[in-house]
Amino acid sequence: MMLWIGDNEHPEFRDAWTWAIESGQCKHRDSIDAAIEQPVARSIPHILIARPDRQPQPAATFRALQQQYPLASYATLLGSLCEGEQRTGTPWPHCQRIYWHRWSFQLVAWSGLNHQASTSAPTTSGCIGIVSRSRWIGSGVVDSLRHANIPCVAVAPQQLAVAGPYSDLLWDDSVIATLDDWQAQAAAVAAHAGTARHHWLVSSPRVETWHAIQAAGFESLHSKPLDLDSILASLNRRAVTA
Repeated sequence: MMLWIGDNEHPEFRDAWTWAIESGQCKHRDSIDAAIEQPVARSIPHILIARPDRQPQPAATFRALQQQYPLASYATLLGSLCEGEQRTGTPWPHCQRIYWHRWSFQLVAWSGLNHQASTSAPTTSGCIGIVSRSRWIGSGVVDSLRHANIPCVAVAPQQLAVAGPYSDLLWDDSVIATLDDWQAQAAAVAAHAGTARHHWLVSSPRVETWHAIQAAGFESLHSKPLDLDSILASLNRRAVTA
């Protein structure tokens, strides 16, 4: 069971909220004050505070929440406007920090609402291709995956038509200049990559671009620096809603 506190309609949080409510194990309160004044069970194990921006919360209010739910584990779901927050201090002590673009891996694992995610090495029907502008850009990802005993190779875009087959393609954002390029590349690869799944590795995720990339056929989003656990979880699932 999980209590979601705060915004559940923000575009960056919408997918996470849909997943949480479909689990049938999630309650919602609009604010911390509402969670205190209209309490759910004191024994609730997980409390998620959705924060689209850096707006501060009085420390006394958060302490009152902890007193109301003394057994809970706390996490904050952070929107893009919270980026860089830790450089100016560490607000929200004792809360795990989960950025919006990592919800489908970190939130799923933390909440306990879904026990199907796995971080073991996946069983693949073919090699995993790391598509990047140059081999040295993709070499870090290749080294990390090979260390986890996952067969993979760095691939230049022009090699895709003659190499393979691939079970998954991890696209580094260095190889694509515009959104139109992403869509064109995805369509071109689909013609010769068969059932390969597409994953996006990007430095600065933005929800508008990610939703467009989803429409182009990409199944998961991964931010840099590489989070190996999220990559493994993605490769172990047939579909990721991000």
